[in-house]
Amino acid sequence: MIGVIKKSSGLTPSERLLADLCENTFLSLWSYPNLFRDQGRKGGKGDGKELCDLVVVFGNDVVLFSDKSCQYPDSSDKSVNWSRWYKRAIQKSADQIYGAERFIKTSPEKIYLDSLCQKLFPFKFPSPEEIRFHRVVVALNASQPCKSHFGGKASGSLLVRSDVVGEQHFLIPFTIGNVDPDRGYIHVFDEFTLPLVLKELDTIRDFTSYLQAKEHLIKSRKLVSAAGEEELVAHYITKMNDITGEHDFIFPETTTEVHFEEEAWSSVTRNPQYVHKKQADRISKLWDSLIESFAKNLAGGTLEPGSDAEVSDVERGLRILAAEGRIERRALSKAFGDVLERADRDGRAARFVVSKQREDVAYAFVSLQKPIDRAYKEYRDFRIQLINAYCHVAKLKLPEAKYIVGIATESLMSDGRSEDLAYLDVSNWTSDHQEYAEKLVHDFGFMQTPRMTDFHEDEYPETIEIQFAQASSETKPKNAKVGRNKPCPCGSGLKFKKCHGK
Repeated sequence: MIGVIKKSSGLTPSERLLADLCENTFLSLWSYPNLFRDQGRKGGKGDGKELCDLVVVFGNDVVLFSDKSCQYPDSSDKSVNWSRWYKRAIQKSADQIYGAERFIKTSPEKIYLDSLCQKLFPFKFPSPEEIRFHRVVVALNASQPCKSHFGGKASGSLLVRSDVVGEQHFLIPFTIGNVDPDRGYIHVFDEFTLPLVLKELDTIRDFTSYLQAKEHLIKSRKLVSAAGEEELVAHYITKMNDITGEHDFIFPETTTEVHFEEEAWSSVTRNPQYVHKKQADRISKLWDSLIESFAKNLAGGTLEPGSDAEVSDVERGLRILAAEGRIERRALSKAFGDVLERADRDGRAARFVVSKQREDVAYAFVSLQKPIDRAYKEYRDFRIQLINAYCHVAKLKLPEAKYIVGIATESLMSDGRSEDLAYLDVSNWTSDHQEYAEKLVHDFGFMQTPRMTDFHEDEYPETIEIQFAQASSETKPKNAKVGRNKPCPCGSGLKFKKCHGK
């Protein structure tokens, strides 16, 4: 039996808010507030020290969050106020993240769910060679002072400038660049941008892909400035890389400076195409609910048949489901919903779907009405056997697949609902497996003419052409006139027009 995974919900109000936001984005199985590292033994009890405010572990991706809710100083010296807040809220958080990163690399077996160091973290961390760290500082309580500093329609989010490095941050108020290039890039979110980013890029894949793309942009040789994190997000979600087919920061190759203007985000969110996208995404929450249903039962130790499996084995199957991005979840949910509807009509329905993200991953969806003359346990046992059989046939019909995930449930009209999850690693497919799958097709009629789905979804389904707000991409000679909305080259952190009163 899988044991209960009991985790913290956050120790402070801001940590609890962070935990709730991250659990909605990354789902409960992969998001862990307040993990502890074992510092040794004292008096027979664990000497646990908090590792980080929140850790997300998802395959090779590890996201480290450090949350600081520090009161912003209100002395008459504004430069001192900023430097003191930056040191407490950002620099101290960055140090915590770097320390957590070192410990995970060197002593991952000494990480626990509790301060007494009695309940080990349930999953293995990736090896140092494979791990991808994403470092996120959440620095609160500077939003209102930031608005007052810049005035106008400022959102209160911190400015982003790639040319601000290390200790230069102490001298340039409300501006974030590269906190410590020698130890790894740090993303800094505030009370405005944290919920915005986590709600807009609300899957682990979408979120980490954005962080990677942004880090690459900031560390490139381009001079990058943005009126706030939200303006970066506005460009990212409306641009696609033609080579990878993924969202990206796209500019002409000759670009040396990139400036993300104010109000790009508000322009995007008012755009009819964006509104239609959000409406179209609603069905994708079906996929989220499937994952979370299994995850809650796994963490609570309440899985039904098959619950004697290792946590890591069940997690692998769920991780494949959760690795799909929002647009892919929309299409998968439609395919799954179609199976449920057809089962209402025909009593049983099935479909195979190949993942758009990974060609070696396939899904088998099965919906089966419960006969009125059969006990529920008998029906459930049969359904488990059925989904396992379909997963084997999926490999036969889709030979490129290495991993098959099956989901079985009742039809839409059924009273009550339960789900069965099957995960098959078919990367070592043997002749015995092949013979068994062929027998299912030829002797029992499984999917002799399978319904295959090569799904396609337009992320922005609105058919009319509407131009999204864009960042300006510029190549300037050194003596070019500085734009009034650009950061002043004097290093004040103000826009040119505010710094010079023009």
